[in-house]
Amino acid sequence: MNTSTRWLKRQMVTAMVLGGLIAGSLAPLASAQNGNEGNGRGNSPDGPPGLDGDGPGNSNGNGQGKEKENGNNGQGNGSNNGKQRSKDLLTVVAKPSTGTAAIVPVLPGDEANNWRYVSCLPAGSSPSLIFPFEFKLTNENGVAGDEATVELDPSGRLAELTTVPAAFKILDNGVMQPREVKVNALNLADGAYTLNVHVRATPQRSVESTHKMVHIHLLVGRACGGDSDDSSGSGTGSGSGGSSVPTPTEGGFFTDGDFNLLENCAGADVATNTGGTFEIVARSQSNVISSTNPGNFFLNMLWKNDNADKNVTIDLSAVNLVPRGANAVHAGQFTTTGFTSNEDNFEMVGDDGAPCGPQGPCTVKVGANKTLWVSWHLTLSRKGESAAGISTTCADATTLPISATATLKDKDNNNAQLTTTTVSAKGYVK
Repeated sequence: MNTSTRWLKRQMVTAMVLGGLIAGSLAPLASAQNGNEGNGRGNSPDGPPGLDGDGPGNSNGNGQGKEKENGNNGQGNGSNNGKQRSKDLLTVVAKPSTGTAAIVPVLPGDEANNWRYVSCLPAGSSPSLIFPFEFKLTNENGVAGDEATVELDPSGRLAELTTVPAAFKILDNGVMQPREVKVNALNLADGAYTLNVHVRATPQRSVESTHKMVHIHLLVGRACGGDSDDSSGSGTGSGSGGSSVPTPTEGGFFTDGDFNLLENCAGADVATNTGGTFEIVARSQSNVISSTNPGNFFLNMLWKNDNADKNVTIDLSAVNLVPRGANAVHAGQFTTTGFTSNEDNFEMVGDDGAPCGPQGPCTVKVGANKTLWVSWHLTLSRKGESAAGISTTCADATTLPISATATLKDKDNNNAQLTTTTVSAKGYVK
């Protein structure tokens, strides 16, 4: 099945997204490097050296530091405790919407720096909404006059019905700039409608944003009560539908990076942990494996915590697969009530989930009545090897197997195993 066909299949189903994602926070802002032994000197020429463990002081830090303190915490009066961020800080503030409904944004304590709007609307609503945002860039790197470019990028079911402002420039002078995102839709059928507004600030090497995404959820008609007959996602005025994987609230499955499920030999989606297939591309002359279709695989593992909070250790292993990226593993969690394994949640785990390195292990605290989603980005390890002996027919027994296993353990209970799942698939030469 080609990519466009798979995309169309994926757009046919939508699901309500409820609950907050507990995820990793923004990357920590870098601070000035600590000085070496006897090297904690203020930046001005008259700053005397500090002692072992001192950090560099500011230009006003002209006093001698104490051990393990910054150079300007001694007799001088330097500012910022001798530390300095390496990036300017873009502050993003969401304000109450105007128009059809006044929706007050919230910043849940269990969510990683993402504003969230949630509202229930009557069946057949035609919302016309304006979501005001405020942006402010402050000088945190000690270099005044820097400029950044801010772009708002919409995704999700409401994206085609959304107008965002053009990319704009902002100076690090602390002056607030208002912008508006507008959503206009007609006669929405019962269902859950999601809009994710990604905040992209460049150049990335010199700008860090306080909030990298704003989530907007409009629940229409029976969806407000957790029920919707709009399973096709094709309601009038809905734009393109979201995707929903028909899996239980626990277990594992493979997808590609666009949350497309693998298919079996008959071309049907595989939402369970076995039966998926993939294509292997080999060079015609040398018969050496060069790539796969899909090119990347994601192990998705779901587990529901029905009991008290737990510190859960995630152990991972794979056969014929290797991690893709320094933080190939991400772990996020959602309120179990109303949770669905859909594309929006998949993206939220990848964007905001706590990073766990290339292959773990790592430990995350999973709240009571939360569903943990572990995502592991993988690619075939056999690239560059001969494809000899691998079947050219999907159903043959000589296909190339791949598998990934995720095991969860209760760290506070002698690492007792909570659950484990292995997801497998087979590749054939196309």
